[in-house]
Amino acid sequence: MIENRDVAVVGGGIGGLTAALCLARAGAAVVVFEQVGRPREAGAGILLMNNGLSVLGGLGLADVLARAGHPLRAATLHDADGGLLAKIPVRDCGPGLDYALMLRRSALHQALLDAVGAEPRITLRLGTRVVAANRDGKVTVESAGVRETVDVDLVVAADGVHSTVRGLGDFGARVRDLTALSVRGMVHGEHPALDGLREYWSPAGVFGGAPMGDGSTYFFTSATKRPLPHAVALGDLTRFRQVWRTALPPVGPILDRVTCFDQLYVTDILRVECRRWVDGRLVLLGDAAHAMPPNLGQGGSSAILDAAILAIELAAHQPVDEALRRYAARRRPAVRAAQARACRLLQLTEAPPRGLGPVRDFGVRLAGRLPKVSAGNGVLQEEPAELYAATVALAG
Repeated sequence: MIENRDVAVVGGGIGGLTAALCLARAGAAVVVFEQVGRPREAGAGILLMNNGLSVLGGLGLADVLARAGHPLRAATLHDADGGLLAKIPVRDCGPGLDYALMLRRSALHQALLDAVGAEPRITLRLGTRVVAANRDGKVTVESAGVRETVDVDLVVAADGVHSTVRGLGDFGARVRDLTALSVRGMVHGEHPALDGLREYWSPAGVFGGAPMGDGSTYFFTSATKRPLPHAVALGDLTRFRQVWRTALPPVGPILDRVTCFDQLYVTDILRVECRRWVDGRLVLLGDAAHAMPPNLGQGGSSAILDAAILAIELAAHQPVDEALRRYAARRRPAVRAAQARACRLLQLTEAPPRGLGPVRDFGVRLAGRLPKVSAGNGVLQEEPAELYAATVALAG
């Protein structure tokens, strides 16, 4: 049982704050260590599938997120000429769980910060860096040049793909650079090329996005095929626009709204795999455990699911060692399957065998005509309606 236990969460991002809320609702006393003094979420927008929404709804955030975002009930895939490859409806998982939500990452992060601030069992320590942690639950932190050591019953590493805590424990981690770049941004106005959740597969790679519901449009692109990596390395917005305008003319007006390269958020695409998610009282969550390509839109939701399942197992089972074993056994296979799918999709979109792009597109069109094809089949990892109920039950 986690009630009346002391828990340290390392990282104040989406996964860490969700974990803090879930654990506090289950009765734990939680301290969140975030090294940034003024937290903010970078990355422009985020797509939350109904699995992630089920947890956030169970935490009481459904209404505030619905007001901040744009609901989407289907995604469409298109070829470079705009022809429809497939329409993929979001799986209907019950009332309030029949859509995905497109919103600003900053809006989601602020909603979580507000909920954390209202939870008396959570202490948020900003500008505090973890410098040491061991499997016995001893954590050393530094703030304003002063170090202190605290003892807790559990240390949750939610500190991202370059996790400090992961490097301090024995997790058998492997971090792989997939030699691919993701570029994301947000522009004012809504645009016909992205009037719903759309993704184009073009000779230059993937370009997609959706309206945000607030008069702006979120877009994401790959920058893996030459000469895009060179343009990104130089911060050459003119060349970046030119390549995409040639490969996919309808998105030209979107990129014209970007006035400087610094408005784009560029990340390397990495894959993190760990043989173990638990080392004594250290436990991994989110990208620290399983970073993956963004192609399935499951990165953020997977971290949110980790947070909920960790709290659910800790609330239901004792001793803590058994609950942690059950958490890893439940989450690791599900996330590895999602990772594998995301990596295959990255390969399919970015590096189809030479000359086989049309064959790939034909196959996608054919698959889209098959029955029961929906966004989320095989990648939701948990049943959203059941997860919603279990998250609500955390508070007793």
